[in-house]
Amino acid sequence: MSAQSPHWPSRSGAFAGALLDPDTLVPDGVGKDAEAAPKRFSVYRNNVVVSLMEALAAAYPSTKSLLGDENFDRIARAFVALHPPQSPMMQNYGAEFPQFTAELAALSELPFVADLTGVEWAWNKAYHALDQEPLTADELAGLTPEQSTQLTLLPSNATHLIRSQWCVFDLFQCRFEPLAQDVDFNTPQNVLITRSDFSVQVIPLSHSDSACLASLLDGEPLGKAVANAMEIDAAYNPAELISLSLQFSLFQTLRDTSSKSKSS
Repeated sequence: MSAQSPHWPSRSGAFAGALLDPDTLVPDGVGKDAEAAPKRFSVYRNNVVVSLMEALAAAYPSTKSLLGDENFDRIARAFVALHPPQSPMMQNYGAEFPQFTAELAALSELPFVADLTGVEWAWNKAYHALDQEPLTADELAGLTPEQSTQLTLLPSNATHLIRSQWCVFDLFQCRFEPLAQDVDFNTPQNVLITRSDFSVQVIPLSHSDSACLASLLDGEPLGKAVANAMEIDAAYNPAELISLSLQFSLFQTLRDTSSKSKSS
């Protein structure tokens, strides 16, 4: 096998750069016998860009439905030009899209889009998360009240929480049906995203439940998490959230952490 040309790094860089940017000239020497091949390159470039835009559309169907096909495609095209794939696994493509939408001037009057894309990417991560052994009711039943107060929980890979000042749960439903005409975009909503068996769940949470869950996800002990929730609702009871946690496997088994929790 012959050694690569010393010009290979510069040529490959030019090829990759031109592949995602339609305003860049076709690089020299990409055709047969190092000849120019603008038509073939343009077809190849179009196929690559379209496939990446389709990957984004698959990851963000609610956002596409909300914005409309034409607007979404325009934004997706701009994203693709700036964010080439970093992995051959297409389910990983689009991780930077929520931040991109948050900073995009064209969406400055639609600030809720960034939070919606955050929910959709959390859905994608939950769908592809590795399975883990979940926390069980028997494990919690074996704890004393003091141990329960001091208990810290380890979230599963599929558990995510989005707390938003916008109606992100309602907006997420755009993947299933058109947005209701009377929806109030300024209604703060909190969304739990997780996977139960093979189905991703997107569940709206109250502000108090979301405050408690956010504290638990941050590594706060259960007693502190409940106290944080009580600042929102003085009568807060975590029983419903704990039941939800067990039903949808939000946390991992205590097997590897119980000794630390019980001795703290």
